[in-house]
Amino acid sequence: MKDAEIVALYWQRDPSAIEESRKRYGAYCGSIARSLLKSEEDCEECLNDTWLGAWNSMPEHRPEKLGPYLGKLTRWLCLSRRRRENREIRGGGETDLVLDELSECLPGGADTAAIVERRELSRSINRMLDTMKPD
Repeated sequence: MKDAEIVALYWQRDPSAIEESRKRYGAYCGSIARSLLKSEEDCEECLNDTWLGAWNSMPEHRPEKLGPYLGKLTRWLCLSRRRRENREIRGGGETDLVLDELSECLPGGADTAAIVERRELSRSINRMLDTMKPD
């Protein structure tokens, strides 16, 4: 089946458009996904998301060449997944929570400032006392 016919199926909201896309471009999109993702399960999920994304975007877009359109969609979905995985590896947005928990273990900024002020006050009083006579 040609690209124009598959796109027409999408526009007619015919579910066979997804199967035809899978038949014609499944290997192409799969190779893109495998080159960007580590696990086969993630690749399969991104491919399913590609078909869903094509289904949802076709009424607004009418690509002349379906292959590059699906390839771009697959690539974008895979890169988004990788960014999300990297974010999770780096703390997944919970870094602030971890730092809040650690703040209970470490002396805080306000306490440090108070300690420094007390030391300086003590030194100033001792300097003043050193200048006075013992009686």
